[in-house]
Amino acid sequence: MFLHGLTDPQKRLFLILAKQFVLADSKLTSAEERHLESLQSEVRAEVPGDAESYDKKELLASFDTAKSQISIILELITLGYTDGEFSEEENQFIHELASAFGISDDELDKYAHWALKHYEVLSEGRVLIGEAASS
Repeated sequence: MFLHGLTDPQKRLFLILAKQFVLADSKLTSAEERHLESLQSEVRAEVPGDAESYDKKELLASFDTAKSQISIILELITLGYTDGEFSEEENQFIHELASAFGISDDELDKYAHWALKHYEVLSEGRVLIGEAASS
């Protein structure tokens, strides 16, 4: 969705964050795997096998504009809804990012609300074409 506005190095770093994000709750669902594959295809890069070993604070330092920060927050929140369950660990991960970026709780609520609406619309579309809404 919003990854086109990132630089190539930021896209690769985003994928690392995305992998860390989906593993925050210690489970990787098939829906999350498919979404990660879609993100990799979109940015034409792959998640490194050692993505969990990267320091989150160092990764976040590469997102130095409001546009890049909001873009990854929206992408990650949307990814969090992919399996139909936004876990407490995923929520904590997003709050850590928002805090590091200086994003207020009110702003973050606005982004989360948008991402939930986006997830619901995508789920409706999947039903219309005969795919499972989430799994």
